[in-house]
Amino acid sequence: MAGTTPPKKDGQEKGAYHEYELNLEMWRHYDNLRQEKSKTFLTAQTILIAVSGFVVDSQGLQSPLILAVSLLGFGSSVLWILLLVRNAGYIQFHRSRVEDLEPDTGRHFTTFAKKWSKFNGQLWPRRSAKKTENGSSQETENEGLLVRLFGSSTMIDRLLALLFVVFWFVLFLV
Repeated sequence: MAGTTPPKKDGQEKGAYHEYELNLEMWRHYDNLRQEKSKTFLTAQTILIAVSGFVVDSQGLQSPLILAVSLLGFGSSVLWILLLVRNAGYIQFHRSRVEDLEPDTGRHFTTFAKKWSKFNGQLWPRRSAKKTENGSSQETENEGLLVRLFGSSTMIDRLLALLFVVFWFVLFLV
């Protein structure tokens, strides 16, 4: 009676590497998709702002048409934020899969599992000097407000969309 042979490590590494490549490709795809969505929504917002400018110029702020344009702009901005939040979830999923798979690929990849946080720290400096008891200064990790607000391009895109939400809301109220 022959028993089953355990899978070879080589086959597992090939499978992990293939999954690693797929997740990298999907990460790239969703990041490109985020950029395309942002371009589309920025174009739509620009058109709506131009239309609202013409309406205000010709009919004034009290026009019912300006209310309709501001509601349309507000709605599309909220939709933009929701799409960006969902897209960020996809990106984060594939990024975490890539980090998890790096050790299993059989290759010495460390870019995402070990180097990404170092790169992120250089991109958004988080160090601040802290005085020790003897008066010398010691650098410590400090998660500042700017890092939390602007820590990723997806967050910056969401803040831009939020700016449009505020703009359309104020125009609606006026």
